[in-house]
Amino acid sequence: MNRKVWIIIFVVFCSLFQTMYVFAGSENPLLKVEGKSLDTEAIIENGAPKLPLEAVTAALGFSIDASNQDQLIITTTDGKIIKISLSDAKVSKKDHEYYLNEIPALINGMHYLNVDFYSDTMNLRVYWDQSDNTVKIGKIKENEIEINTIQYSFETDILKVTVQYPVVEGLEDQSIQDQINNTFKQLADLAIQEGEKNAKELASYTKDFPEMPRHCETYFNYQIKYNQNGLLSLIFLNYQFAGGAHGGTIQTAFTFDLKSGELFKLQEFFKENTDYLTIFNHQIESDLTRRGLLSLLFEPFAGMKQSQPFYLSRNGFVIFYQQYEILPYSAGIQEFLIDFNQLEGILKETNMGITNE
Repeated sequence: MNRKVWIIIFVVFCSLFQTMYVFAGSENPLLKVEGKSLDTEAIIENGAPKLPLEAVTAALGFSIDASNQDQLIITTTDGKIIKISLSDAKVSKKDHEYYLNEIPALINGMHYLNVDFYSDTMNLRVYWDQSDNTVKIGKIKENEIEINTIQYSFETDILKVTVQYPVVEGLEDQSIQDQINNTFKQLADLAIQEGEKNAKELASYTKDFPEMPRHCETYFNYQIKYNQNGLLSLIFLNYQFAGGAHGGTIQTAFTFDLKSGELFKLQEFFKENTDYLTIFNHQIESDLTRRGLLSLLFEPFAGMKQSQPFYLSRNGFVIFYQQYEILPYSAGIQEFLIDFNQLEGILKETNMGITNE
């Protein structure tokens, strides 16, 4: 089944039940934008805040055009345009398109979206300070680079391919810029090659089983997660449908030093002889418990590997596990945020450039 169709089915299902979870649980967090308190509150879903788009954008001085009932158009103070389709949860910004996990919930005349949208697409820092139950939102200073998107697609009688990958411009060293951009292109090319291989194998099966559906799909996309202080951290999603009940997605992540072009390993962010893994493991186990997933683990959680993939977010390190890696397919890709505040005193104080301000 087409990936877009799966998304639409999922988001419609969620929208039918949205009123069941929105105001359940503990007191809703207050909102502060650039230090100014708002009258509107956030809501909590599955232990994470969702924020009212109209209230946040108004406080930032952005405008929203909602004259088309199927689309929201946000215009930022510097003239950038962000479009949100309310029929299929597609977000468009400049030359990049991606899908939200669900259609924004409409509550009391405002659309609520999860924190990732504000961080990844609106380039804001969103921090839930649970000490005073306040979600604090502020603008950030990004690296002075340009990130554009290469976008192309094609379809044959057996394979549909949709590809988007980033191109970085504005680095001082052209050779480093070319090196980083070549990495991105190679990832996209490999995804296409995988799709072509799947289609070829499926075509051979249909000779003996003509009733089998003859359709494969490759969907490759990216998301910028951290673009500050000389560091660029981003993820790539490689979705492949090769026939059968469902497709599968592999997520990969890279964190670059934009001056040297080098990729960071997790341990390189920490001072020597510091036990950061204990902090990470405690947070991961705590989140698994809160999400009700401990009983579904293939094996009891015994701690993460030092080589476990990660990326940087505005608020901390995000460790992730692939589909089927520690949990059934239905659990999806599991991500765990370890806040910079939890790591105070053990992060390197030079050249990492990480701050929770």
